[in-house]
Amino acid sequence: MLTIKGRTEEAHERHEGGYLLRERHSGSFYRTLRLPGTVDADKASPHYKNGVLTITMPKVESKKVKHLKICKVDPIIKTARGLN
Repeated sequence: MLTIKGRTEEAHERHEGGYLLRERHSGSFYRTLRLPGTVDADKASPHYKNGVLTITMPKVESKKVKHLKICKVDPIIKTARGLN
């Protein structure tokens, strides 16, 4: 699971006529994402630039294929060992 949490705060001040107008906006947020099993979360790298958060997560290296050698069993040896 990947959870991203943040908080925003913004304030504006304007003078109009004989009035002073002040506005403030704030809030918090969070998002939780389920990651696929093929992602290596320990090697995640976040980058924040120009208001954009980019998180790069590489895939897990696939396991190497295991090759098994299959030999033909000689029926005489099979019987001699009692493998019937």
